[in-house]
Amino acid sequence: MKGVSLRGSIYWFRGRVNGVMRQFSLETTDEAVAIQKARIGLAEASRSNRTGELSCEAARERYIAFKKTQGLSKHSIQGMETSIYAMTRDAEMETVKHLTPGRIAEWLEMVKNPLTQEQYFKRIRYWCEWLTERKLIDKNPCEEIDRPKVRQAYRRRFLSKAEAERLLAEPCEPELKFALFCGLH
Repeated sequence: MKGVSLRGSIYWFRGRVNGVMRQFSLETTDEAVAIQKARIGLAEASRSNRTGELSCEAARERYIAFKKTQGLSKHSIQGMETSIYAMTRDAEMETVKHLTPGRIAEWLEMVKNPLTQEQYFKRIRYWCEWLTERKLIDKNPCEEIDRPKVRQAYRRRFLSKAEAERLLAEPCEPELKFALFCGLH
């Protein structure tokens, strides 16, 4: 079947589905099973296209293309794309109708690092906002999710300003002076 190929010992599909280039593992080493899985996947994609539902992948690609026109850095674009892709893949969201507050919040809880969680939330929220503005979804599901809380790490003061200035006034090694200057800022 066109689009099915062997990579290592696993079969993969690569081709256009509803006008969007897709590549995914068929998770099998058997060619007949791979062809069957590819046909099922194509039929499901075609069915969702007939019902008028926009796939998350197509929505993500449109959003990324739009963001590229805004002159954002390559790093920013890649971060957005990665975050959206990870959520839609891990939470098994095929179409934009699957973007619900519960599924997004559940996926965010799987992200262990609070800073990463906050960054992902911002990116997903902006994407959903964009989808809402274009009437691709009725309302932004992120509005119903509490923003992840991140505790800011505070610097400890080892010396008061007066103590540091007193030490700087005395003759000392250049490395110590440098450390004291750094401690004052």
